[in-house]
Amino acid sequence: MRLRLALLAPLLTLAVSAPLFAGETATQPATATTAPASLFDPARHMKVSEVRAGMKGYGLTVLSGTKIERFEVEVISTLHNAFGPQQDVVMIRCLGEQMKHYGPIAGCSGSPIYLFDDAGKPRLIGAYAFGFDGAKDPIVGIQPIEYMMRLTKSSAKVEFAPTAASATPKSWCLLSVLPWKASLHDASVPTGGRGLPPSNGLRPLSIPLAISGASEVTIASLRPMFQSHGLSPLMSAGASDATETGDAPKLEPGSVLGAAVLSGDLELTALGTCTEVIDGRAFGFGHPFNGEGATSIPMGAGFVNLVMPTIASSFKMGGISSVTGAIDLDGTAGVAGQIGAKAITVPIRVEVRTADDAEPRVFNYRAALHKTFTPMMITTALNASAIAEEQLPVEHTASYRVSMKFAGGREVSISNVATSVTGFDFARDTAWPVSAAMDNPFENVPVESVTASVEIMRGVRAALIESVTPARSTYRPGETARINVRLRKYKGDAFVHAVDVPLPATLKDGDYTISVCDSETNLANEATARPDRFAIRGVDELFSTLVALTGTIRNDALFVRLSSNDPGIAIGRTQLAKLPPSRRSVLGTSGRPA
Repeated sequence: MRLRLALLAPLLTLAVSAPLFAGETATQPATATTAPASLFDPARHMKVSEVRAGMKGYGLTVLSGTKIERFEVEVISTLHNAFGPQQDVVMIRCLGEQMKHYGPIAGCSGSPIYLFDDAGKPRLIGAYAFGFDGAKDPIVGIQPIEYMMRLTKSSAKVEFAPTAASATPKSWCLLSVLPWKASLHDASVPTGGRGLPPSNGLRPLSIPLAISGASEVTIASLRPMFQSHGLSPLMSAGASDATETGDAPKLEPGSVLGAAVLSGDLELTALGTCTEVIDGRAFGFGHPFNGEGATSIPMGAGFVNLVMPTIASSFKMGGISSVTGAIDLDGTAGVAGQIGAKAITVPIRVEVRTADDAEPRVFNYRAALHKTFTPMMITTALNASAIAEEQLPVEHTASYRVSMKFAGGREVSISNVATSVTGFDFARDTAWPVSAAMDNPFENVPVESVTASVEIMRGVRAALIESVTPARSTYRPGETARINVRLRKYKGDAFVHAVDVPLPATLKDGDYTISVCDSETNLANEATARPDRFAIRGVDELFSTLVALTGTIRNDALFVRLSSNDPGIAIGRTQLAKLPPSRRSVLGTSGRPA
């Protein structure tokens, strides 16, 4: 048997071990609140059809602390079908020197706007919600309240449900797992038009994402991920100085409405304004948060530290005072939630140890259960925990283990290492299984808890594959092929590592290829050589693939592959060996999943 060698030369991280720590259990998902078809009240609300250019009125919002302030407005015109059929927008100009100075304000989204009718009575026309990039004047678009009142009619369930491990595959559609890993943090067009490149078009105002407990370095590292979803991350202070002079704020028209996507040792709150409250149901934002419909996100009233005027767009800096309810519906016209309801959250526990720590530092968080935001919050929590007290050394090695428990008794664990020179971001590398489980075409399975342990060591424990040399080029079936791999330590000496490869006794005479590579290259080779292993036809196969992938993705291992030049074929996940060429041709062109 003749043997040919393929050489690949990546950087390889050397092995380090790390312990696993137990975590908490999340509560079970609930359903969105069922409410009447509409709460529109002609006595207090105004329809778009009643609006005329030149009408005067006022808006309510918080510009500092928790005090709701009034600002005057004037109607400019009505844009009919602005964002689609029967999606009108009322354009107003905010009056007063202060509003002229600020221009459109991110964080004012949801501020109620009242217009005086012919009888001189103020009635709510809608929510301050839209603006133009780089606008010089405080001209904003209003989301009509008649559209927002429809945010009560959904009785749909949140898309997550506990699933038995023996669930039957629902589809024969083939799906590759690999795109989840590659695209989890890639920039994408966000729901609702936020985060798009600058233009002259009217669009939903950006949502400030107030981050309390993180440094600017941490925020900067996370900014691209959040901006791709229309969120503008910024540093924020705690609530004490903003609320100590009065009673805790409550959700009411004009108050801050915060959506707490992460709480605990690090707090991330999306800031908007409450538009209306009817029978304990709060409405706000005036445009989508993420636009997925039924949802479950902690909400509460909040505070504003200051409004920062900038040339591009002024924005509020603030946070949430306390969680008092749950957003259960996120639609085109805004968000709505029930005061007193409890949202579903996922506990995240992280232990971090550095060379200077006698004991590991423990961080605890709770993330909103959300198919988009939960993976992002896992990334955020791990990243922030690792650099909570000091930045990572320029040259370092991180050893980490993360355990993710899902509904139905499923569990996926990752144990790996990363270094500063190999480019592996361990925080981002751990969230993609959660993204795949919670957002797939078969059955969205919620994560119930995440526990992680991270050890940060000084120095880079990595090596470069310089050469691969076989002891000899010809072997018999059943023999052991010895491969000498020459490695060079990072900023160190070279050494030779011998790898013994047992050859199957059933091998036929012919040419074979042995490749020596790192984890990422091996995964790409496996996807090319055995695509049947990544053909997923149901949630059970999804999890079995996730477990297999996370168990074999190791940055501290050499991967040796023996390949035949004779192509094979598979039906589903069943590999068909020794097929005559005629049958292989028929099956390969039959159109069946292979």
